[in-house]
Amino acid sequence: MISAPFLSEKIIIACYAAPLLVAAGYDFWTYRIPNVVTLSIAALYFGCTIYFFWGMGINWLSHVGACLVVLAAGLGLFYFNIFGGGDIKLLAAVALWTGFTRELIVFLLVAGVAGGVLTILLLVLRNTLSLFPIPFPAFIAAALQERAPVPYGVAVVAGALWVASSIPFVLA
Repeated sequence: MISAPFLSEKIIIACYAAPLLVAAGYDFWTYRIPNVVTLSIAALYFGCTIYFFWGMGINWLSHVGACLVVLAAGLGLFYFNIFGGGDIKLLAAVALWTGFTRELIVFLLVAGVAGGVLTILLLVLRNTLSLFPIPFPAFIAAALQERAPVPYGVAVVAGALWVASSIPFVLA
């Protein structure tokens, strides 16, 4: 029989990871992260903390503060047209889950490295596809089109999934 703490950890990780994967898919195919996906990540944070950790002394100030700091820094990046609005909201939603912990730093570093790797991979793929003079099929993602921007939400999700196994312990 599966123990309750083990099962609750899996449920928390699933509530964290499932909307992140949806966000990555949307961003890769359309360059948009729907607000409902980002809001569901935030809502699931509150749902999981209230349901699984009620009365255990969650450091709400740490979690909400991390979200607000990342959102404020992201708005500066958005102002200078470095990041998209959906990417900023996604970063802030993940920061809500991590709080001001080591996992926040790891998440941001991995997302940054993943963004660089993703950029290089897309440049190589786009240059390779441009060697073949064929029409661009509609079923190929917009991210593979020549001169298309990088769907940075995919890198944010990679960083978020990197710290996923730590999330139940960060919340407790």
